[in-house]
Amino acid sequence: LKADVVIGSHEDEDHTNFSLVEGSFEKLVEFGSFTVNDVSIELCEGSHGTLEGQSLGTVRMALIKADGLTILHCSDLQVIPTGAALQKLMNLDIVLCPVGGGYTFGPEKAKEFLDMIKPKIAIPMHYKTDRLTIPLDPSAIGNFEKLCPNMENLGKSELVISKADISDKCRIIKMNYA
Repeated sequence: LKADVVIGSHEDEDHTNFSLVEGSFEKLVEFGSFTVNDVSIELCEGSHGTLEGQSLGTVRMALIKADGLTILHCSDLQVIPTGAALQKLMNLDIVLCPVGGGYTFGPEKAKEFLDMIKPKIAIPMHYKTDRLTIPLDPSAIGNFEKLCPNMENLGKSELVISKADISDKCRIIKMNYA
């Protein structure tokens, strides 16, 4: 795996395993704004929520601007942002949103969040698959699909989107995992 930049979204080992990336690359692990090869990246604070009354800390959501598109990777977001933090996330082109529950949004909270921010394209992530060993509810993606009956099943793990592919109507696209 090669990359120009790798973002560590929070301090969990599965989110900062930089050893998987070959060669030299820029590591982004602090909140702030960065530019790498004409790509603008802002790492915004989000809440990883709580577990058994204990805070799980913060996550770094990645707000990326490239090729005329604005993309948000929500990381392991578990709590819907409020105020100015929420306003910054409104009407984006593409949002990758966790839906699997556990340490992230579950299906209902993900749907509530997406209804609030109104992205043009939403891609569900962080849900149980046969390759994932984290104990998540295997019914979460199906429950999310019931809440979003127009969800498209892409049937592959790669998606190429340009500004021309963006419409005013929100599309929810489920991709295969790689």
